[in-house]
Amino acid sequence: MADVKILLVEDENIEAMDIKLTLESFGYEVPYIASSSEEAVEKALAIMPDLILMDIILKGEIDGIETVSKIRDLNIPVIYLTAHSEESTIERAKLTEPYGYIIKPYDRIELKYAIELAIYKNKLKNKLKDSETKYRTLFNQASDGILLMEGDKFIECNDRALEIYGTNREQLIGKTPYSVFSPKVQPNKEISEDMAIEYINKALDGHPQHFEWKHLKYNGTPFYTEISLNRLKIKGQYLLQAIVRDITDRKKVEELFQEEDDKFRSILDAMPDGVCIFNSDYEVEYINPVIKKDFGHVEGKKCFEYLHESNEICPWCKNKEVFQGKSIQWEWNSIKTGKSYELLDKPLKNPDGTISKLEIFHDITKRKIADKALIESQQRLSEIIDFLPDATLAIDVEGKVIAWNRAMEEMTGFKAENIIGKENYEYSLPFYRKRRPILIDLVLKFDKEIENYYRFIKREGNALLAETEVKLNDKNFILWIKAVPLYDRDGNINGAIESIRDITQHKLDESALKRSEERFRAVAESAVDAIVTTDANGNIIFFNNSLTKIFGYTKEQLKGKPLTLLMPERFKKNYLNELEKFKKSGQHRLMGKTVTTTGLKKDQNEFPFEMSLSAWKSEGKTYFTSIIRDLTERKKAENAELQYQSLFDNMLNGFAYCKMIFKEDRPIDFIYLDVNQAFESLTGLKDVTGKKVSEVIPLIQESDPELLEIYGRVSLTGQPETFEIYVESLKMWFSISVYSPRKEFFVAVFDVITERKEAEEKIKSSLKEKEVLLQEIHHRVKNNMQIISSLLNLQTKYVDAEESVNILRESQNRVKSMAMIHEKLYQSDDLTHIQFVDYIPSLVLNLFYSYNVEITQIEPIFEIEDISLNMETAVPCGLIISELVSNSLKYAFPNGRKGEVRVSLKSEDDKYELIISDSGIGLPEKLDFDNLESLGLSLVNSLTEQIDGEITINISHGTEFKITFKELSYKDRI
Repeated sequence: MADVKILLVEDENIEAMDIKLTLESFGYEVPYIASSSEEAVEKALAIMPDLILMDIILKGEIDGIETVSKIRDLNIPVIYLTAHSEESTIERAKLTEPYGYIIKPYDRIELKYAIELAIYKNKLKNKLKDSETKYRTLFNQASDGILLMEGDKFIECNDRALEIYGTNREQLIGKTPYSVFSPKVQPNKEISEDMAIEYINKALDGHPQHFEWKHLKYNGTPFYTEISLNRLKIKGQYLLQAIVRDITDRKKVEELFQEEDDKFRSILDAMPDGVCIFNSDYEVEYINPVIKKDFGHVEGKKCFEYLHESNEICPWCKNKEVFQGKSIQWEWNSIKTGKSYELLDKPLKNPDGTISKLEIFHDITKRKIADKALIESQQRLSEIIDFLPDATLAIDVEGKVIAWNRAMEEMTGFKAENIIGKENYEYSLPFYRKRRPILIDLVLKFDKEIENYYRFIKREGNALLAETEVKLNDKNFILWIKAVPLYDRDGNINGAIESIRDITQHKLDESALKRSEERFRAVAESAVDAIVTTDANGNIIFFNNSLTKIFGYTKEQLKGKPLTLLMPERFKKNYLNELEKFKKSGQHRLMGKTVTTTGLKKDQNEFPFEMSLSAWKSEGKTYFTSIIRDLTERKKAENAELQYQSLFDNMLNGFAYCKMIFKEDRPIDFIYLDVNQAFESLTGLKDVTGKKVSEVIPLIQESDPELLEIYGRVSLTGQPETFEIYVESLKMWFSISVYSPRKEFFVAVFDVITERKEAEEKIKSSLKEKEVLLQEIHHRVKNNMQIISSLLNLQTKYVDAEESVNILRESQNRVKSMAMIHEKLYQSDDLTHIQFVDYIPSLVLNLFYSYNVEITQIEPIFEIEDISLNMETAVPCGLIISELVSNSLKYAFPNGRKGEVRVSLKSEDDKYELIISDSGIGLPEKLDFDNLESLGLSLVNSLTEQIDGEITINISHGTEFKITFKELSYKDRI
């Protein structure tokens, strides 16, 4: 280890000398000892050590933790070796990512192992960094796209992956592979989301997946990929690596060849037209069934032999332009078949690069014969329908338009000259877009597929009646359609005629009337107030459910009855007189007013209600409608309000009723709806009702956000809370109880507790000062004991006799046992008691390190209850354990003998039992424990007496010391 340089940073000279000698005894080089932050930074840059051993408390204003922060970029591992063990200091140190944290007094072996581990970890870290750099270079320069997934979401990718998918990192990272690439188009149908999840789960289970996937780029462009999924284990976590290769071009070629091989001939065989293929020598290579039917089996013949029954090539066959890549269309009358054909000659490229001619024969014989008659018939039909008021069109059996009247032009915006002779799929008439392209299908077939496109459809004789909704010129229309067949002279159907009538307004009127009536009934039936309509004679003709609930009658008992049924006897005559006056003059004193009067329930109990009256006419008749509101509960509430207000105003506690104001579910303010006099007296805030708290206390949102959060939480959840809070803007402490009577509202009841809180703070401050002082005392005592331990350790370097060295080592262990007590107290919340369940194992294992004993030779066993002892008792107990365990390690197991050392501490009633035993060779049988020459055993005897304990020794199996004692009371030192 001589090639390992360690920079030591320690401002205690004696400790620094001790640590330097210890490090050099391990074979490390210590080129320099720095005592301040500035010196440590300077020497770290100059020496570039392999490791820095850093104390936290240094000379000057900058401590060791801040020093490490300044040199972190040097990539030098740091181990803190310090007396500071409080949690806050350790948490600060963690932020600098140290390689170790050792508490003084340190153990030599523990320090050695910590240094070796730190140097080893740093080497691994550097190797890992180099490896990551190499991987990142390969990752970014790969020709295939590479993506990493955690679960089913992308966490990393290279530039090639972004290029393949046509996206960027923001659009990809954090998304799932089956959702990220098609935000505006139909999702991929070839591999579903379930299939994608199955591939991912199999790969995560350790089964690599390789498959092809047709999906979409981010902009919606479809493409093919070849994907390999493999599981990777990185830092103990399983990730998924996807390697993606764009195979779109390859798939296009494969699909093309597949279509050529599997579909080409089957398509030609199924064509209704004749198809013939012949080569550049005019030899027939293929004919489909239609050609065989018309011309026979002519494969292998010259084209002119079967077409023209001639030995000469016709001008069309002789034309070489087809073999040069040009298509030709022409008509031909065959002498052999007596038919007329429309021929299309197209070049066909063979796999060997040669060109064949593809010739398609379309039989147009019937069309030629019918064309003349059709033109005449269409002309007559157009003249007839042109003057019809409804929009009308006619088509032939092939779906071509043969008539299109002026009303049709006005409805669609299509002129007849642009429509006549075209099929509907050419001009895309809007109300054909969602149904079959040929109108004749409506007339003849009338199948369920067609029926699904209409609101209504039926037949009347030969006519077909239908209703449909369409969009024309960006407007919605409801059309009534009537279609009837057209017949030729022989009685065969040769077309259809369709008339279209716009019934949009009619339908809208019907729908509006229906909706209006439905809305009225829905409003009336859901109204809390009673609604009743009577005729001019005062008989009830309509009422809602609230009328039956308020007056206690059933619907059957009210329907058709006079309205006087609901009035006390003293009001009936006046009501009837008013009806008679209205009939004569058209005036009513209550019309358009709201009055408070008295009603009579079915049980003959009277109650107050509020009523408004209006009159209206329909079909020459007069009707009255009244809206009645039961005032019974309001009257009760008004009486309760008076009682509440009296109680509210005389409360001693402050009371505020408020409404919370939210913005995006976050409380930002609240309004005072009501406050009592105690509120104004306690807070000093006047005239706040109806105002926002931000208006009354302008800084409330910034200075007291916690208050708004609590009020907001209670008003949303309804869960009451009680808390104490200091309102900075008022300079006051409050104890506040909050509950919510309903959502977004809250009630706050509070007392001012400023004086009590100030008194509590003074007490806490005083206690904190004493705790800090006591902690500092324990810290300084522990540091002084560390210096004594270091002096004893240095002294061993200048003593030759083994006995003298052992005496110094034992003294050092005694000092460490007491120093560890102060260390535990320094870390404890209770600065006067020691938790022995933590202390004893630390003490015993430190002795194992001190005597260089491996636990594989002598096993330490602990049976310790959760016991805490005060300083008066803890120090003697610690020294007793140190002495007896040291004796066992030194004398009980000679010549490498194996065994165990057991330490037990238990409580029973008000006593404690401490047992230290070993399975070694044991003590002499005639040992006089009261007259011992051994300092260690003499100390044990003396310390036992100090804690008023009793000691017994059992040497039947090894050696066992049992000490029973009570916890000593604290003794005044003054």
